[in-house]
Amino acid sequence: FDKDTDNDKLSDYYEAIYSLNPLFNDTDNDGIIDGDEVDMNTNPCSNDTDADEISDGDEINIYHTDPIKPDTDGDGIFDGWEIQYELDPLNISDGNMDLDGDGLSNYQEFIYGSDPYVIDTDGDEIIDGDEISRGTSPRFWDSDGDGISDSIDPIPTINNWIIIINIFMTITIMIIIHWKKILKVPRRLKILSK
Repeated sequence: FDKDTDNDKLSDYYEAIYSLNPLFNDTDNDGIIDGDEVDMNTNPCSNDTDADEISDGDEINIYHTDPIKPDTDGDGIFDGWEIQYELDPLNISDGNMDLDGDGLSNYQEFIYGSDPYVIDTDGDEIIDGDEISRGTSPRFWDSDGDGISDSIDPIPTINNWIIIINIFMTITIMIIIHWKKILKVPRRLKILSK
């Protein structure tokens, strides 16, 4: 029961019970041996325990972030996103900064999926902050998917084809109702015509 073939500080028995590889000391290949992962409460079967897009090994050895918390500094932005955009995952104040001056904080850029260094992420000639105010997406040049850019679409939050179809259906129903009334001869007129 105590044999540890791969010298990862876990017995082969324990590794077999928890589906770890008793022949490889780092089952998830994140740079941390399985026994140390168990000691740190990280998952030795997942190379990114907190799902923040940074491996547990890189969090500990390179970035000094918490491999169990996706947002080490508590600013509402995942560590991986902060590193991707060269923010500091250990500095809570960068969440409130607006690096590109588009009216969205870095936290809001994270939430909306826009680029904190590009004032108009989707290139539709509308500043990202204005897109949020209008109810359109800063990530898609055509928020409603109707093929018309948000910058020229008269109703950019509603697919114009849906509006056209609804108008067509309404007119069709009105015509049918109207024609039924015209074609329906009142009973009194039928009697008088005899």
